[in-house]
Amino acid sequence: MNKTVKELLKDAYNILSHPAVLAAAERVAGPYDKKARAVADELETYLVMACDGVDAIAKARTEQIVKHSYTLSHDVKHNVAGTLVTAAIALLQENPSDFPDDWNRARIARMLAKDELGRIAHAGGFLAAEYARLKFITETAEDNE
Repeated sequence: MNKTVKELLKDAYNILSHPAVLAAAERVAGPYDKKARAVADELETYLVMACDGVDAIAKARTEQIVKHSYTLSHDVKHNVAGTLVTAAIALLQENPSDFPDDWNRARIARMLAKDELGRIAHAGGFLAAEYARLKFITETAEDNE
């Protein structure tokens, strides 16, 4: 079974926060080991924040598909290699002139007007779209061999 990153992070969190694991860690490190507790707390925070980031990117990608109809088939037909990556970088660097020339300038302005977290999520959506596009092309080529 192929799990998503979010599912894997949740599994890791559930395993690490299980009472039996915590009890075993305390037996090994001692109940008053502040450094071990700090590391566990930091890991818990990281896993929660990573899930938030995955959710934000998934939401941005879903919006790209549902609201704007930028589906996998659209991306395969209209985005040549590197276009979506270039757009993600341009968005993160807040540089409108680096977006592909044939992209809608009003839509670019709306993306650039988002706050930093919104721009990061949207750029992540572009990267997710490029990943899906490349995976589809690669698998289709392998099937045709």
